[in-house]
Amino acid sequence: MEGKYIINGVGEITYDFYGKADEMVVSKNAKILKKLSNINQLGSIKIMYNGANYTRLEYLLLQVSLVNLVKESINNGNGLGSVNKKVTEQLGSDKLTGGEILQLLFIFSNVGHLKDTFSANKVIMHLLKENKYNLKSSFKKGLKGSDAADFFDAVITKGDYHKVQWLNSIFLTNRTKYAYLSKLIKIMINEEYDKDLINLFSRIRQLSYIVLDLNYSRLPIDFNLYKLLHDENMLVDQILQERSALFSTLDTLNDLLQESLYMENNALLGCTQRSFDLYNQTTRYMEQYNNPSNVAIDKIKDLLMDDKCSPFYRETKWTSANVPWNKNLLLSITYNVEENNIFPNDIFKQEFDIKNKLGQDIYLAYHFSPSHEIYREVYSIKQGKYNAQNVNKILNIASSDYLVYQNGAKKITNNGKLNIVVVKKLLTYLFRNILKEDYYCKFQYKEIDNFSPFIVTKGTKSALRYLNKYIERYIKRNPNDKDFIHELNAVKSVLETQSYKGLIIVYAGSLTFSKSKEKDICELDGVILYPNRKKGCVRIIEAKNTRSKYSTACKQQKENLLPIFREDVVSYIEKLPDYGSTTVIDEF
Repeated sequence: MEGKYIINGVGEITYDFYGKADEMVVSKNAKILKKLSNINQLGSIKIMYNGANYTRLEYLLLQVSLVNLVKESINNGNGLGSVNKKVTEQLGSDKLTGGEILQLLFIFSNVGHLKDTFSANKVIMHLLKENKYNLKSSFKKGLKGSDAADFFDAVITKGDYHKVQWLNSIFLTNRTKYAYLSKLIKIMINEEYDKDLINLFSRIRQLSYIVLDLNYSRLPIDFNLYKLLHDENMLVDQILQERSALFSTLDTLNDLLQESLYMENNALLGCTQRSFDLYNQTTRYMEQYNNPSNVAIDKIKDLLMDDKCSPFYRETKWTSANVPWNKNLLLSITYNVEENNIFPNDIFKQEFDIKNKLGQDIYLAYHFSPSHEIYREVYSIKQGKYNAQNVNKILNIASSDYLVYQNGAKKITNNGKLNIVVVKKLLTYLFRNILKEDYYCKFQYKEIDNFSPFIVTKGTKSALRYLNKYIERYIKRNPNDKDFIHELNAVKSVLETQSYKGLIIVYAGSLTFSKSKEKDICELDGVILYPNRKKGCVRIIEAKNTRSKYSTACKQQKENLLPIFREDVVSYIEKLPDYGSTTVIDEF
């Protein structure tokens, strides 16, 4: 099937489906092109991006157009040739050309997507893992064949919701005369047999989504495929080269898109809210059957394909304008994953369970990158519901997760050491919630022998052990720095007066607040946070190494610190014998 299509930002593309791929898309039973024309390319991410209107159909046609371009440029237009005999034997079909294989892969990689993409995938993965309504057993039975079953088991075991669309594709394909082609997914996903085709598939896919999705990113970058097409030979050469300057650039753009679009904090929050909606709708949908404990295969097909009844084809009411959380006041923590088994295996279950724990006034999102190399948590509070209880709930769960996830994460992040980055984020989020204005938090500290004054642990005894080691090393290196040693001992003295076994966050360094082009205000000498406490949850230390320690420190906190608190912050100042004073916050 040949045709032309105009894609905004790309221009007019010419596409031509080959052989079995052509047969599939023109089939009356397949309804592939119609389905893809009603699915947004970004899925539920579109909630946060006005004008995000590219569809899966446009995405597929762009990919097919690039396959055509590569095919016509190889071997004087004779195409990509036939795949090797082993692939043909695996498929149990007539010989297929490389062009057909690529196009079939692109059809499969798109047709399994549902309207909300990964929001839907999270829900389906959860239902499959829980085998709710016997869904896992019936789904697996409908796959037909040991290869597909093995692939299904591997995806479910890993909890890889980014591959659920492939499972959907296999299931749906096995309902047609093209069932034998479902083996192709396992062959190519597992990178078996033909590395060149796999590389072509990956590169064309990457080029296609970056060209389309950059239009919605906030990155000040224009990547115009239409201009590249003016020199088709150059473009094809870049696609085929093992070391390609173009694709090195695309790799960088992909990383930037992960941060600014696919894993943007508000987009993730919107996706999770959509997952909750879909889960509730799907539960009601499944329970309408006479025997919901044993869902028939044809009901699963309806769930995946029935665009009139299935909840996965209903439009969301969410938009960027009506989200209930504060889009600007967020806590986001990112982990570079080393050991996947430390992190949640069922993302939706984790979100669902923690949401129930935190309550309706707190919004959250958990997300893996497609490679599972990055894991992110995002939290925000409902507008008008800012108080110590809600802020501390977030700080508590985020800190508790850190104590677990640090064991499976890389110790160095893009922004520095993980423990330092996490504590900075936690304290910055705290002060953004209790100060009148949105100041920039500036942390000044020194690392000694890989020890830093950032502590997240359970119990004051554990915190004191770590802080003592830091102080000992600091004194050994800087014995004449009397003022800072005095400040460290001031933080230590506060911990020594507290007998506490719960979660505790300590920063024993200097912290100042500032605005652009303004001088720093209100320097703090240490902060101790007890997220689980209802009273005295925050202690801010002001140390003075002078004769009138308390009066000088107290005056400074009254004049510089208390005035920048929000009006609803309830606090008082305590004397810190031999060191200065402490501002204790009870409520905010």
